[in-house]
Amino acid sequence: MFEKNENRFIARSYQKNMKKNLHFIMTLSLLFILPSLQTIAYADSQSREGVQVIANTEFVLQSMSSRELARIYANQQKFWKNGQRITVYVLDSHTSLHRTFCQTLMLLQPQQLDRKWNRLTFTGTGMAPTVVDSISMMKQSIINTPGSIGYIPLTEEIPPQFQVEVY
Repeated sequence: MFEKNENRFIARSYQKNMKKNLHFIMTLSLLFILPSLQTIAYADSQSREGVQVIANTEFVLQSMSSRELARIYANQQKFWKNGQRITVYVLDSHTSLHRTFCQTLMLLQPQQLDRKWNRLTFTGTGMAPTVVDSISMMKQSIINTPGSIGYIPLTEEIPPQFQVEVY
């Protein structure tokens, strides 16, 4: 009889400890999850206001879907509709503009895009985009390279024929 009561006591104390531990784990996880949710909300609140896509095509490209943009940057679409090869330009993946571009237009983290490019490069099925050092180099590269695509801050001036609206 005494042994049965002792087992019940142990079982109850174990349950109480488990509840306390679960409560502690949930509280601790909220401390880590909430800041990341704020980051996601911040990226969404920026919407597409901070970055604009620019392209140099032989035909006037006024708009493209975000899906088409994602296919281009994932190296799944290599040619424009007129058959011209696409040359992709990006800024270094550690820059804030590249992060904004990835998060708001591609709906990816920069590291995810880097992994896709690395996989394409290492398997020999594609090439990583050309990395430029500055926004001015990005603008000049797009203007001087037919078939190219890239992005710049929305505040940067660029002739209208190079501007592309992403919907």
